[in-house]
Amino acid sequence: MTGRPSLARLIDLAVQLEADAERDPTELRRRDREIGRAIDAAGERGDRVLAWLERMREGEGPGARAQRAQGAVAVGLVGAGLLLGASAAAALFTYSGSHPVNVVRVLALFVGVQLLLLAGTALLSLPTAWRRRVPGLAALQDALALLSPGRWAGALRRLLPPAQRAGLERAAGLARAHRRLYGDVQRWLRSTRARC
Repeated sequence: MTGRPSLARLIDLAVQLEADAERDPTELRRRDREIGRAIDAAGERGDRVLAWLERMREGEGPGARAQRAQGAVAVGLVGAGLLLGASAAAALFTYSGSHPVNVVRVLALFVGVQLLLLAGTALLSLPTAWRRRVPGLAALQDALALLSPGRWAGALRRLLPPAQRAGLERAAGLARAHRRLYGDVQRWLRSTRARC
């Protein structure tokens, strides 16, 4: 394939396949034959699927709206992180002249907390098969998932414009419907968005 499909294209493909599941198979074959004749037969299978999808899409699909909404939520979370970090730094480095800045507290906050976050991320990223093999790992991963800042994305999603919010909710609905197919991808995205 010449390029990797984007999240928007994958969502658009899932929406199109869902819509096609309820249509008459004879009509679908006729439509797809016409599109197939117009598409260059050369190239890899993935390129042909993307070309077919481009012919099927009319204007902006729900995937583009979902991808923009996900970007807006990510920017909101980054902004919240910067604000919290700047507030913590301002509180730690406050110097009134009566006592020196405690370097141990500074290191504990800026290094220790980061190490804890890194360890939590590593635990959440372990393969699903390990949950059955390592005692207590499933409970620990579930507890860490409850503390994930990605859960704040649900609150930020309410601030999005209706079109972007609908696109993101459509993508989340498709992910739930296709959990077996997208389960591993959804696991990696869990930290950037709330469970829907």
